[in-house]
Amino acid sequence: MGLFEDLLSGNSFYYPECLSKFVGKDIVSQYKKMKIIQVGKSDLVCKIQKRRNAKKFTLSVRGDGSVALSVPYWSTYRKACLFVNEKKDWIFEKTAGRKVNSMLSLGTKADYLENREFARSFVKKRVECFNAHYQFRYNLIAIRNQRTRWGSCSENRNLNFNYRIIHLPGEYADYLIVHELCHLKELNHSACFWDLVGETIPDCRMLSKKLRKM
Repeated sequence: MGLFEDLLSGNSFYYPECLSKFVGKDIVSQYKKMKIIQVGKSDLVCKIQKRRNAKKFTLSVRGDGSVALSVPYWSTYRKACLFVNEKKDWIFEKTAGRKVNSMLSLGTKADYLENREFARSFVKKRVECFNAHYQFRYNLIAIRNQRTRWGSCSENRNLNFNYRIIHLPGEYADYLIVHELCHLKELNHSACFWDLVGETIPDCRMLSKKLRKM
């Protein structure tokens, strides 16, 4: 189940127990600000566009494969999420075989500036949580606005993350955090590296493949 579905259903979050107090109303607010909805359990996201003259919900799939939902200005985020997930079969049918824009292409500089500090706090807490297992030494944690990568680890032991990590479903964000954390010991993608990641994220290779498509 995706994080958006969790928010709607009231089910428990995927996040580790030590983050349970942090992942609550704040993250719901941040998801709303970017105005995106995860479509079912897929890698697709739908961009919400509020229109003052709209009288109903209107879904569209553009030529580039991106999905948009026009909603009346008075509509709530919850209603938009419910509508998109009710129409997910139609969305999957219309986007089948199309190359969909990467999630990294979403968001503006204003989004970045608005969400950067939240993302920094979010990442810091999650790094601390997973590093309770690994006990690695690191220096700075930087939050960036990049269009081509989700994160990186430098030779200076600095961890860099894309601010859009806060908009990923929980299991992908967890994988991304651990991936960069493990580069502190293995600055490569060897078997040893993947074994290290797998200590806390057993399905890391599958998540890696899916994340590359997002």
